[in-house]
Amino acid sequence: DSVIKTAVQYLYDASAQYMFVFIYDGTTDIDKMKIQLANINTEFYSNDDLKVEYIPLDNARHLISVKSFAGKERAMVYYSLITKDKKDIFKGLDPVKINNFVISNENFVEFYKDKKIGDYVAFFQEKFLK
Repeated sequence: DSVIKTAVQYLYDASAQYMFVFIYDGTTDIDKMKIQLANINTEFYSNDDLKVEYIPLDNARHLISVKSFAGKERAMVYYSLITKDKKDIFKGLDPVKINNFVISNENFVEFYKDKKIGDYVAFFQEKFLK
């Protein structure tokens, strides 16, 4: 008997609490990235009390989160700021090894258990980028 593991079912709730997530698959200066994100937060979001946190995803992959945003729209404005206007913070990093997305706090719990970036990125692209 083989056990079939089904993909995590992520829930879409536009009004939930969201976070921005940066994941890098490889070696990089995590402290430098955290400082750059914190500086952007100070410059553009000084009244929002955003927190920058590092969590190792596993031995090779590093995750930095910026939270919390009230609702999908606010999180997506931040996502656009980071991935378009401030994308120079990723200079020197291999773009193939970078994943950026926004995720609700509820979905993050499931994502962190599963750790399948591709599965969540597919959900993110379908629900947030179209």
